[in-house]
Amino acid sequence: WGRSFLVERSAEISAAVLGQAGSRERAVRTPAWFLREERSSDESRAELYVKPDDRYEINDIASRCPDMVEQLQSAAELFQQHVDRQQRDDMPTLPREITELF
Repeated sequence: WGRSFLVERSAEISAAVLGQAGSRERAVRTPAWFLREERSSDESRAELYVKPDDRYEINDIASRCPDMVEQLQSAAELFQQHVDRQQRDDMPTLPREITELF
C-alpha cells in the first residue's frame, strides 16, 4: 500500500510519500530525496537518491550520506506511527533539510 499526505503549516507546505510493500520494503519520497529500504530480520539495506537530479535512481549515495538516511528513516517511522494511530490531522512538519531542494 502507499499513502501520500500533504501537510500545510501556516504558509509552509511539506510533502512526503511513504510506500510499503509487506513488512520488508519501504520507501520515502520527498521533493529532495528518495529513500528505498529492504529490511529482514538480520540486516537492512538502504538506497538514497537525490531528487530531482537523479531521475532514474542510478547514483545510490546512502553510504556517503548516512545522516540523511537516518533522518528519513526516523521521519518514516514517525509518519507510520501517526498513520497507524489515525492521527492524520496531527502530522509532524518535516525538517527543511529533508524537503528542500539544494
